[in-house]
Amino acid sequence: MRIEAKRKFLVSGNGWKASVAKAIHLRDGLVMHAPGTKLRVRREPNRAFLTYKGPRSAGARREFNYEIPCNDADILLSDHCEGVLVERTRHMLHHDGLVWMVDVYEGALEGTVTAEVELDYPHQDISLPGWVGAEVTGNPEYLHATMLNGR
Repeated sequence: MRIEAKRKFLVSGNGWKASVAKAIHLRDGLVMHAPGTKLRVRREPNRAFLTYKGPRSAGARREFNYEIPCNDADILLSDHCEGVLVERTRHMLHHDGLVWMVDVYEGALEGTVTAEVELDYPHQDISLPGWVGAEVTGNPEYLHATMLNGR
């Protein structure tokens, strides 16, 4: 179990592309969702995870993340997920000592590009890269549970 603290932003422009260190394709689906909590399955090309995220409190929440067999993830994604699947390419890059993740969405969410930065603790001061736009942390429209259930 870990404590998750992060901030999320819209991306403005393509200035981030020159700094990408790694990119990976992701498929996410909600197995179960209740207000403030979710159980998500995530499929990467060669790995898969089942993740439970608890309710937020003071800008952070508990997260339980377990690697599962890829075949199990494929079955969960095809047969047991609520709403639509979210597909995106996640680009990792570094800025001012932190790892930023820029997600370029596909399918029904094509055209949406967001950036997340995981923090060591809630309310951590950070330096924003020039390509970061409006902050959408906590905005219901940009919560993955909303995106996974279709906007």
